[in-house]
Parts: sequence; C-alpha cells; structure tokens
Amino acid sequence: MRNRYVVLAPFAIAGLLIVESSHAQAPAAAGPSATDQAAAQALFDNARKAMDSGDFAHACPMFESSQKLDPQPGTQFNLAACYDKGGKAASAWITYQDAASASAAAGRPEWAEKAKEKAATIEPRVAKITIMPVTAYAGFEVRRDGVVVEAGAFNVALPIDGGEHVIEATAPHKNKWRTKIKVADGQSAKVKIPALTDEADTSAVQTEVDDSVPPPLPPGATSVSDGKTQRILAYTGFGLAGVSAIMGGVFGGLAMSKKSDADPLCRTTTTCTSEGASLISSAQTFATLSTIFFVAAGVSALEGITLLVTAPRNAPPTPTQAIRLEFGAPRSDAGLSLRGAW
Repeated sequence: MRNRYVVLAPFAIAGLLIVESSHAQAPAAAGPSATDQAAAQALFDNARKAMDSGDFAHACPMFESSQKLDPQPGTQFNLAACYDKGGKAASAWITYQDAASASAAAGRPEWAEKAKEKAATIEPRVAKITIMPVTAYAGFEVRRDGVVVEAGAFNVALPIDGGEHVIEATAPHKNKWRTKIKVADGQSAKVKIPALTDEADTSAVQTEVDDSVPPPLPPGATSVSDGKTQRILAYTGFGLAGVSAIMGGVFGGLAMSKKSDADPLCRTTTTCTSEGASLISSAQTFATLSTIFFVAAGVSALEGITLLVTAPRNAPPTPTQAIRLEFGAPRSDAGLSLRGAW
C-alpha cells in the first residue's frame, strides 16, 4: 500500500523523493474520522493503480474523492499529475498551486517550491475563455458546462481545460441562448452573448431549413397545389392521344392496303389462295392494332381533358412551365417524331 502522505516522484515531483510516515503529520483539531481515512487510503491506492495503467478518466475522480475525505499534500500532487497526464492543463495548474499552499502551511517549503515550479511549467498550456454578455437583466444567469459563472467573472479571461464547452444564458421571460465552443490547450477564446430575445418573439428560434423538404402542414390543413403537375400530365395525355391516333391511322391504312391486295386472290370471303389467306391474316392483324391505338387515343384524350379542367387556376403556368407538342414526318420514308418542351 502506498501512503497518501508520501509524494511519489514519477507522478508528482520529478527528481524529488519524500518519505513521510503518517504519524509525522500534525493532526488537525477536527480531522477526518478513522473510517474516512481508511476510505481515503483505499481510493488513493486504486487511483494509483488506474493512473499506472493510463486510465486517467477513473484515476482522477478517485484522487478527488480521497482528497475530500482526508486532505493531504501527497494526494494533491498525485491529483495534479493525473490532471496533467489526462489532458486537463488548467485543472493541473490550479491543483499544483493548491498543493503549494497546502505544503507551505504544513511547514514543507521544499514541497511548496516544487509545486510552484510544476505550475509555472504548465501555465503556458492553459487555455482561457472570456465570457462577454452584451447586456444584463434581472435574474440573468450564465452557465459554463452547467456551472454558474458569477457576474464578477464576466469579461475576464478565465483558465479552462481544453476541449468543447457549452455556454448558456438565461433570464426570466427571455429565450434561452446556447452555444458550443472548442478551445485547444494554450489558446484563448472570447464568447459574446447577444441580447436575449423575448419569449414571445418567434424570431429567436433560428433553425436551418432544408428547402428540398416541404414544411409540415398544420393539423387539419390540406395541401394546396398550383396545378403545374396536373397540367403537365394533362398535356402529356394529349400528346399520347395524338401519337396513338396517328399510329391507329397508320395501321388502319396498312390493313386496308393488305385487304386490297388480297381481294384478287380470293373468290369469296372464305375461299382464297395461300397468298391471299396470308394477306387477309396480315390485314386483320393491322386492323386489330389500329383499333387498339384508336381506343388508347380516346382514353388518353379523355384523361387529358379531365386533368386540365380540374387543375387549380390560382397559379397559371409561366412560359417555362408550358408544354409544346409538335408532330411531323421525319426526313426518312417512314416514322414519326414527337417534340416537347416545358
């Protein structure tokens, strides 16, 4: 078991080995109980083991608890070393200063001097933050990482451990203000707190809006369309109707042509040569296709009319929204072309 009354060189004061037995300490008039001393020693021993293994996240809180139960300079030195190795330069700096004061009060000037040297070495790495409210209100309160910042600390560069910190400002009947700031070791940061907005002021809530996603509708409200999409579908239906009508006419003409070619080869409607029978079969196929396309043209035209008539008129389409359909014969001998713009 390592004694909390001993400051160990590897973790507290480089090059200084102080051996001090527990009975050499002058007991305070109202010192900790034996139970508290035993608990403090157990915490200290476990904290040393955790620090030896590099687990500073668990070691430092155990050192803190040990120091609260039974304050000792040796525990303070180890706690300061734990903070320093755990990346908390500001905490290490102030703890070494506390250790210097405690050592001086205990009649250990050499310990106090060494603690001051360690604090001076760490000080350039201490980050600082200045909180600057624009104005103050009755009941105005500022918190840093959940801890109240007293008004006397405003506009003063305060030491702080490096990392991310949350600054919040509140006042009665005012909207809460909150920000996050990240400060690296050795850096200084300033946080300006703007004037707080009234609770009834909805402009205080500032959120980024994704324009690609429409805002939700109020309860009971229905979506109102400008009819653009419906008109596009209507004109598309007209276009399909036109194409289908043309294709129906084409296949109808082919059917009539095949029927005309088959007539000389058929003595009656049921008696034909093999060639005539083939022509009759082709004519029937083309006639069927013609009928299908004409039906499709009628259905598409009807759907287009329905969509166009029922489309909302509160936002007429701009020239860029209008549809233009053009039909024409291409330069080749057979085929169709369809062009549109919207």
